[in-house]
Amino acid sequence: MDRQGLRRLVELAIAVALTAVLSQIRVYKLPQGGSITAGSMVPIFYVALRWGFRWGLLAGLLAGVVNYITEPFYVQPEVIISSILTVLVLRAMERVQPVQPA
Repeated sequence: MDRQGLRRLVELAIAVALTAVLSQIRVYKLPQGGSITAGSMVPIFYVALRWGFRWGLLAGLLAGVVNYITEPFYVQPEVIISSILTVLVLRAMERVQPVQPA
């Protein structure tokens, strides 16, 4: 593994760990469940902006797994399928070239 790949991997691991810590700091707990946290997604945004879509997606998935391990909850399969479809549609829209006005 080259130096840049190692740096990318270490930054991703630190971002996932920081997300896990920041997700435990709750600013407000909502009455029907869920909460507002103190910027827990900021490290994931940093990875996505610095290293690109794929590494940001990987960091988000890993952060979600870590969050599920620390605070398990049930998610309906329809929600998972719609989330995956949303990511795929946004990724496909990213590849479409905009039409230049004449």
